[in-house]
Amino acid sequence: MNYAIQFRGFVKSTVRKNKAALPDFTEHEIEAECWAVLAIAIHRWDGSKGKLSSWIYTAVTGRMKDLRKRPAIKLFLSQEYLDFSVMDSDITTTAQTNN
Repeated sequence: MNYAIQFRGFVKSTVRKNKAALPDFTEHEIEAECWAVLAIAIHRWDGSKGKLSSWIYTAVTGRMKDLRKRPAIKLFLSQEYLDFSVMDSDITTTAQTNN
């Protein structure tokens, strides 16, 4: 079966729906992520896990959610790093004051 033909519309639809939510990604990068996840999901699917289209939908939408979380994680980590740098300067100041 030619999965590229079968899921082309789904991938295009996913790109269109997620374009605004993923401003750091180009349409081609989002499409590449979809196809990569789709290829992995097809190899993990067996007939006992429901319909292939449902399996693909779950895998691809899950990946899109992960990509949308990425900027929030970067922001959290950068804030955490900034908090540690402030803490380091406080420790240095305290150490200099005590000496």
